[in-house]
Amino acid sequence: TATTAAASLLRDTEAARQFALQQLQRREAELQQAAHSEQQQLMQKLEALQREKERELRARIAAQKLQAAGDSTADLDHLQEASRRELQEAAAERERLLAMQRQIMGEVDGLTAALVQRQQPPPPPPQQQ
Repeated sequence: TATTAAASLLRDTEAARQFALQQLQRREAELQQAAHSEQQQLMQKLEALQREKERELRARIAAQKLQAAGDSTADLDHLQEASRRELQEAAAERERLLAMQRQIMGEVDGLTAALVQRQQPPPPPPQQQ
């Protein structure tokens, strides 16, 4: 009869609804599991990328420190060379001044000797017997 057919249809519909609900729940669980797995993989990739970026940053900092040390070394070498040249120039200037001092002292000695000689009385004439 119609009531029995309706009841049977209602049971079939409820069974189909329950089956579809179970399928949806199972699919939702699979999707959640897949999403969780994908999230873990992405987190691992992100961590690996962060580690790589940290390594690159440390390498860049180390390279900058080496460059700075190299620049400092080059600057020090340049300063040492400039200082060495200045010391050589100062030593050469000192030698030049010492030579001039010796020359002046020689001239002073010569003038002093000439002055002393002029101030001495002339030697007495040779005596005749």
